[in-house]
Amino acid sequence: MPYAFNSILSNDHLYYLQHSCWTQRNSSISTSNIDFDSWGPMVQFDNSNLAVLVQDKRSERHAYMKQWILWLGVGSAGGAISLISLSANLPDPDYAFHAFIPALWSFSVGTVMAGLCPLLASLQARAEGAHFAEAHNRDELNQAIRGLPEFFSAPSSMTEGLNKNRNELIEKSKVSHDRAEDAWKQRLCWRGAVIFCLSVSSTAFVIGLIWPLISHAPALTFNSTCSGFVAPAMTLATWA
Repeated sequence: MPYAFNSILSNDHLYYLQHSCWTQRNSSISTSNIDFDSWGPMVQFDNSNLAVLVQDKRSERHAYMKQWILWLGVGSAGGAISLISLSANLPDPDYAFHAFIPALWSFSVGTVMAGLCPLLASLQARAEGAHFAEAHNRDELNQAIRGLPEFFSAPSSMTEGLNKNRNELIEKSKVSHDRAEDAWKQRLCWRGAVIFCLSVSSTAFVIGLIWPLISHAPALTFNSTCSGFVAPAMTLATWA
């Protein structure tokens, strides 16, 4: 669909793009006697279904993201509690607890980072809302500016009073534009912070999950086995 993206634009922009494509494909044809302005908008597209589809997919993405953040937070907290409970039930709790300290730290970092994600996401949404609000104000001001005539004279000081209202609107439009750009930059920063926290939380969860398996599991098994044999032997020696 060659005009799928162009249909999102206004009718004037759509007419301009189609007019440009037509003249480019037919550059060898003389168009000096053709009145393009009398054509009006060439094609009308109904974007209601597309807008609903985009909104549904965006809501679905946010739902999956919330589930992922919740899963990381609950999983990391549950992993830390499980390691503490396991250490308490082993024959040598002190050794087991010290062996699981790196994994406990990893799970703790994963829990904290997952907890920061909703806060950072809310700041991102606030910056995005501020961007769209300032962009809307800028567009409204630009539309009002286009409705005011601009006066020229030599010297230019003769028309300063006539262009005063228009110049004030231009300054306000520039301020709204700068605020919109700053809000969008903040939105990108908060989005990067959310992605960073998710990456750190995911990595910390994986490290906390793998660390007891690849680092101290054989030693804990050996110590538990030795304790199981040594304790009855010491008991028998005491009885003897």
